[in-house]
Amino acid sequence: MAVSKKVRFEVFKRDSFTCQYCGKSAPDVVLHVDHIEPVSKGGADDVMNLITSCSDCNLGKGARRLSDDTVIAKQKAQLDELQDRREQLEAMLDWQKELAVIERDAVPKIGELWEELVPGSALTDVGIEAALRLLRKYGVLILCDAMRAAVLKKVVCDDEGKPTSESANDAWDYIPRIAAMKVQDASDPDLKDALYIRGIVRKRLYCNEPVAIMLAKDALACGIPADELKDWAKTAHSWTEWSERMENLIRREKANDA
Repeated sequence: MAVSKKVRFEVFKRDSFTCQYCGKSAPDVVLHVDHIEPVSKGGADDVMNLITSCSDCNLGKGARRLSDDTVIAKQKAQLDELQDRREQLEAMLDWQKELAVIERDAVPKIGELWEELVPGSALTDVGIEAALRLLRKYGVLILCDAMRAAVLKKVVCDDEGKPTSESANDAWDYIPRIAAMKVQDASDPDLKDALYIRGIVRKRLYCNEPVAIMLAKDALACGIPADELKDWAKTAHSWTEWSERMENLIRREKANDA
């Protein structure tokens, strides 16, 4: 049976569309898929027994097996590649197993931290599953920091000084938002201040929000202190006045750096 188009393409791709006998490449020559061990002598249509050959080399070969060192080298290279892939796969599987063990060990610690932050509150099975998802997404450090921040932000105590169950639930639900903000702050440290400045301008004046964020980020990137920019946002009398002042500040700082 003829070698399928899919197998032919895989062989051509593996061999970089180059004849493995003479080194000529497409489109300079017409390429064939050649059997290293001829079919007439029991050779299979397996990729390990197939090699890229130009029409001249293939038609001249007939049903004889060429004793070319290139063929032997190609087979060895294939076997070496398969072995490398196998070893890499095994290493990846071992790594995944180690991660799974780390996660299983970390989740109880996350539960202990939550009980320490919110006395009298314990993670349910649903909470444990949620903690595992957050752990995989954000890592231990960010998750723990987000838990502490959420408790400080949301948890309130009753007359006896015990956290209310409602506020504890609110704090737990708030954790993903804080974790996401922490990741965003790490990737774009100026964004938080830029959004705050935009918020001041939006509250007081007409505001082209995308332009406001862009100007605030540009000014922060130039090294203008955030407090100075916030004060200016609180005292400007119009959008035009604010935006022109921001543009002037940015131009001034860029000129000083030039």
